[in-house]
Amino acid sequence: MNIMNRFTLQTLYKNKLRTFVTIIGIILSTAMFTGVTSIVTSLQQYLINLEINDNGRWEGRINTVSMDEAKAILKDKSIQSGISLDNIGYSKLNGGANESKPYVCVESIPANTQKLISIKLTEGRMPANDGELVISSHIQTNGNVTYNVGDTITLNVGTRTVNGTTASQCVEYTKGAEKIENTVKKQYKIVGICERPSLENFNAPGYSVFTTGDTSAIQHDVFFTMKDSHKIDQQIKNLLKKYTDKNSRELLIDDDYAIHLNLLRYMGTAESGNYLAMLNTMAGALIFIIVLASVTLIYNAFSISVSERTKQFGLLKSIGATKKQIRHSVCFEALCLCVIGIPIGILSGLVGIGVTLHFVGKIIGPYLNNTKGVNLTLAISPAALLLSAVIAVITVLISASIPARKAVKLTAIDALRENHDIRIRSRKIRSTKWIYQVFGFEGMLANKNFKRNRRKYRLTVFSLAISVILFIGSASFNGYMASSIDMSLQEMTADITLSVSNDDMKHQSAEKSYQKMRSLRAVDDASYSKSAMNTYVILDKEQIDTSYYRFNKSGNNQNENTGFHAKNAGDKVILPVQLSFIDDSSYQKYLEEHHLNVSKYMDTKKLCPLIWDESILCSKQTQKAKKFNILQNGFTPDKIYCIRNISGYYYTEDFTNIDLKRMEFPFAKGSEEYDYDAIKMMPEKQALKSISLTDGKVVDNQDYKAPLGINAFEYADQITMTLPLSAKETMFHSVSFLDQYDFNFTAKDYNTAYTSISNYLRNDSGFAKSVANNLYSPRMNNDSVRVLLLIFKIFTYGFIILISLIVIANIFNTISTNVMLRRKEFAMLKSVGMTLGGFDRMMNYECLLYGVKGLLFGLPLAFLLNFAIYHSLLGAMDVGFQIPWGSVAIVVLGVFVVVFASMMYSMHKIKKDNPIEALKNDNI
Repeated sequence: MNIMNRFTLQTLYKNKLRTFVTIIGIILSTAMFTGVTSIVTSLQQYLINLEINDNGRWEGRINTVSMDEAKAILKDKSIQSGISLDNIGYSKLNGGANESKPYVCVESIPANTQKLISIKLTEGRMPANDGELVISSHIQTNGNVTYNVGDTITLNVGTRTVNGTTASQCVEYTKGAEKIENTVKKQYKIVGICERPSLENFNAPGYSVFTTGDTSAIQHDVFFTMKDSHKIDQQIKNLLKKYTDKNSRELLIDDDYAIHLNLLRYMGTAESGNYLAMLNTMAGALIFIIVLASVTLIYNAFSISVSERTKQFGLLKSIGATKKQIRHSVCFEALCLCVIGIPIGILSGLVGIGVTLHFVGKIIGPYLNNTKGVNLTLAISPAALLLSAVIAVITVLISASIPARKAVKLTAIDALRENHDIRIRSRKIRSTKWIYQVFGFEGMLANKNFKRNRRKYRLTVFSLAISVILFIGSASFNGYMASSIDMSLQEMTADITLSVSNDDMKHQSAEKSYQKMRSLRAVDDASYSKSAMNTYVILDKEQIDTSYYRFNKSGNNQNENTGFHAKNAGDKVILPVQLSFIDDSSYQKYLEEHHLNVSKYMDTKKLCPLIWDESILCSKQTQKAKKFNILQNGFTPDKIYCIRNISGYYYTEDFTNIDLKRMEFPFAKGSEEYDYDAIKMMPEKQALKSISLTDGKVVDNQDYKAPLGINAFEYADQITMTLPLSAKETMFHSVSFLDQYDFNFTAKDYNTAYTSISNYLRNDSGFAKSVANNLYSPRMNNDSVRVLLLIFKIFTYGFIILISLIVIANIFNTISTNVMLRRKEFAMLKSVGMTLGGFDRMMNYECLLYGVKGLLFGLPLAFLLNFAIYHSLLGAMDVGFQIPWGSVAIVVLGVFVVVFASMMYSMHKIKKDNPIEALKNDNI
């Protein structure tokens, strides 16, 4: 080791505090670099593992080829690994309840299927020979046919044809055009039950069941991974043209081939929707912020080091040291600190992120991953760690190179005089009288010292301002996210919902079913309702809120299917109404809880509806949303118009073709689909039933949250009305209603309630067993969103805490080192009679100056950032501008605590100095 390097090491050793703080800064910076890159790789690997677990490892799929074609494709040099899934044939499913899915599709799979295709067993094992079968649980839940492990079934398996052409699972069932030909009777023993396989198309005509070792298949589907999955779409088309006879026509995705798009997106090789690119962009933005904060700290440390060693550099130059040697000395110092700080930083980052992901994985597991064996854990990528180390080294070298360049520019004489950092301009260092009057001589002296040596103070003020901006900006973003999520979730009044069609009820009484379900385990409360179809109010301009009317008349409403676009509308407007009838006991309970007149609102002859009229409309021009009240000053309509129940005709709900002067409404004849060749225009008296309303009450979601199961859905651009169910029979007997009942439940333990209701529907309800598929938990969905928000907050605040630690280290290092460098100044002041109290006043003023200046720059910029977040990111949400005053108070207090603590620590040492020794000593 040459003498310059030894001299540099001795300097680092003598200045332990500054060296320690600089290493801490490097450790924190590297830990954050490692954390960001590790989060990206861990999240990417989690998404990949989750997708493989749910849908398999395959990247490409070629459908319905011959055995020879399948073998040739799998031997192609571009294929890394692959399997052939062999379609043995179809058999009729006896007793199946789903008319669109009348078959069982028998498929033979090889032994290594699970490497590429996900078949998730819920019971039993995989087949071992061609006499064993694994069936899908979808046969029971959707087809209402029950088989158990150990059962033996006989299937007449044959080739399915549609209009004489052989058809696969990609071709939907066509009633009256299908045959099963060349059937062979086969007997199977059921050895396992699996979840509905992901490879089965949503509209597939057959329930997929699996055997193995059967070589009688005619059609084969090939699943494979590529050696290079970039541009996989073109590669698959090349394989099809090379090895099959499908090159004579245009190839169709999903029919001829398929791409595992989600997996490729997570891997970063998809041509569109590349999630990895999005993650890398976000990581790049975070790393930029970390580099900015880190450079501030580390540059400050080296700048102070170089300033302190300027006299040393002057002495070295005077005895022959070259500019290259001086520059090398500073860079060697930087590398020595990197050797210590970077390995510790990488290890700290991995440990910190590993622990965080462990606990975060436990929180989000039940919501993001319903399958076992896939968890969000730390995924260590050597490339990511190397990238973190390289970024850290570059950050340190950038920080060190700037002050090093300044040092080598100084001549030996200038360096020995040490006057380059201070520029005295008499006009600029004058202090105002009030400083002397308020803070005394010591405060005035501190103010002059601040002005004559601004360069040393600017970085500290800048660091404080950055900390304030980042902290308040993160708090603002979290606040807007929380508010927008709360707004989107507040309409959910039920924890669990169930819709049951009249046919699926199998003549069961809605009231009796409701009474049974409300008594199930973990169900706290319940209600049921029925809703009318195509219900409207027709209003005059004066009866509509002015701002709502103007917004719609301007044509700026993104929802074009409104009564404002009707022909010849003039000042008349037709608006849709969600009219719901709630069971009497639940509705009466709601009225009592809200202290409303029960006899008035339960009256079935003089109808007094409760009305919710809030609506959120989106602008075509700005794509931003705004909340409106539809009705003018609480006006309540006196009539409601309902479409009559006209046998054989269905109202087409086409607002734009309505002529409000002629009042004729289009109906289309047909059953499942409209027959637009048989449209019949019906006049008002024939098409509509007018029902009088008496003294309804307009309420809002804040004071009157909608009854259980009724979502006064603000984004629907409609009015919501509620009435007791008993009014349906007395006043609405000839009106069209939705062909279903809606049951709604509340439950604190909604998971248990969901299970108990599901079991009841499958086993004891008397409903069609497929009704259990209609069970839905808005609460579960809401909680999932809230958990995601919690995770977002964990990472956001974790990030800001680490950034704040870097800034705190920077402030501590700057203040403490600057104080140490002023030992001579303080010793001279002591020698002319300044007391310890005078020192305290001078330092207190400096602390106030640091804090106030940092806040003066930081707070306005933080508020501007807050407004920018509100305006650009969340302007499309109906969330008002908000300032996180709690975070502002925390950051103001934190700034002064950090500054005063750093100053007190530094002055504690200085006060013990002997003035004579301090004046003699040039070193810290």
